[in-house]
Amino acid sequence: MKRLFAIITLLFCFVTNAQCWQAIATGSAHTAAVRTDGTLWTWGYNEYGQLGDGSTERKLVPVQVGTDTDWIKVFAGSTNTFAIKINGTLWGWGRNLNGSLGLGDVSASTEPVQIGTDADWLTLSVSYDHTLALKTDGTLWGWGDNSRGELGNGTVDNGYYPAQIGQDSDWSVIETGANYSSAIKTDGSLWQWGFSHFVDLGGGGISRAVTLPVRFGTDNDWEKIAVGDDHTLAIKTNGTLWGWGWNVNGQLGIGDSAVTQQLTQVGTDTDWLFVVAGMDNTLALKANNTLWALGKQC
Repeated sequence: MKRLFAIITLLFCFVTNAQCWQAIATGSAHTAAVRTDGTLWTWGYNEYGQLGDGSTERKLVPVQVGTDTDWIKVFAGSTNTFAIKINGTLWGWGRNLNGSLGLGDVSASTEPVQIGTDADWLTLSVSYDHTLALKTDGTLWGWGDNSRGELGNGTVDNGYYPAQIGQDSDWSVIETGANYSSAIKTDGSLWQWGFSHFVDLGGGGISRAVTLPVRFGTDNDWEKIAVGDDHTLAIKTNGTLWGWGWNVNGQLGIGDSAVTQQLTQVGTDTDWLFVVAGMDNTLALKANNTLWALGKQC
């Protein structure tokens, strides 16, 4: 889930030390980033060891995580952190509530621990207590809290190790919300599962858990998706932006504050490039590099 995660071009330099960075991720109160030299750095809140430096002390400036120089991607949950190395291995640390680190237990870790032995991890999406991951072969995997069906495996049992979701190998985009998940396949179809008070995930009405991926509508032109606590936005291949779900603070950008279960276009513009969803707000980037904000201001 992206709680007001700033839309940042992934190659930038800190003015203070002229060091360039290639990936960045933010949790509730901590930040992790990978430099172009492959080193991993973290800073911020650290009660659960989410900084990965072996301590639980907060850091006000970036500190290096270990000495390895082969990190390539990083992902931050609310109170934990994950990273992928150049060799495709996956590592996690921080809080481990409901098995959210995928290590087989619920013990927190203050240093990076490898998750399994697989070396074909491609990308992750991390929520409060559940995680989705894509492998290079297009398969979808999940672990952590599953009390609302967020892992999409047909049960409501928590997952303590990464487990494949179904048998399909054509997944391309993944997003996790507070208690539900969304994904796009290579054919442009959109799928959702889990639980939301305001989003009808499975076509059978709200306030029920959907434990298997269910297709949302019939369109085959979805390209990007963003999931907040209870609202969803998505961009189509033609650059149009669409939203549905919780909207009391205007986070859908549809001109009012009415909650809607219906797919609704946001304006008429066709130049939307990227979107992220927070708890009660949304940020979106256009092709001309202008940034737009919707919803609650904090």
